[in-house]
Amino acid sequence: MNSKSVNKNFILLLTLATRVVIAVAKLIVFFSTGLLFLLGEALNNVTDIITVLVTLISVRISEKGGDREHPFGHRRLQSVASLIVAIVFIAVTSYQLIEESVIKLLNPTVITANLQWAFYVLVGSFLLNLVPLPYLLKYGKGREISIKTELFDTINDALSLIASMIGLGLIYFFQLNIGDPIATIIIALIISFDAVLLIRENISTLIGESPDEEFYDRLRQTVLSHDEVLGVHDMIGEYIGPHSVHVDFDLELDPETELTESDQIVSEIKEELGEKTDLSVYCSIHPCSHTGDNRRIASHI
Repeated sequence: MNSKSVNKNFILLLTLATRVVIAVAKLIVFFSTGLLFLLGEALNNVTDIITVLVTLISVRISEKGGDREHPFGHRRLQSVASLIVAIVFIAVTSYQLIEESVIKLLNPTVITANLQWAFYVLVGSFLLNLVPLPYLLKYGKGREISIKTELFDTINDALSLIASMIGLGLIYFFQLNIGDPIATIIIALIISFDAVLLIRENISTLIGESPDEEFYDRLRQTVLSHDEVLGVHDMIGEYIGPHSVHVDFDLELDPETELTESDQIVSEIKEELGEKTDLSVYCSIHPCSHTGDNRRIASHI
């Protein structure tokens, strides 16, 4: 297992541990106070726990090598797993919370519970939620879907905790019991926003989105740095996973270049591309003796 996988698994396990502790604490206090926003917070964390577990399993499977049915490996499985979690778990949880909150708004109840424990669990959860954040920020800035998913969750958990603290403040200081369902609705909307971001992010990978122009510029510079290369055209790439790209392009060489020499040039370029990019790059390089256009769309599509 490479160091990147070790880092990823450590971050996910650390995130999982904090989520479990936070969820258990919120559920205990919810059953003793009856505050709906604590149930929303707990369900949000349960969703996070399921997300991490599904992600851990998908990461393990996605790191398998290619086979006859999956020649480029199983990396898209991470996106499939995140998409399922976003739609099935997060969206459903959000809907149920909003439904319960509307009922409570229409039929307000007097809250007589000890609110100090709710305050303690919210503050403690907020602080514990920050523990994995430095690691998530460090490794979640790129297209690493598994880590980015947890980064979204952590940030949104912090926002929902702030909303819960405001709702608790309305109840404690102003005796406004509607602070409970209002805070719950805000939590549900945050969960929905999280789901939309994840769905959009994962769909772009699953449908084979093209890398940005910066990737093509770096690739072109690397290829043209070889003296034997006269030019490059028809560069077409697509993401085949959160951190992997398949790219196809024509390599312009002197017409007198022998086949063995062109094979050597292609091998050197592939090796160099693997070292100079932060992505796993799978290349299909076609040596040719003519120039062409810098198109980005496959001619047969």
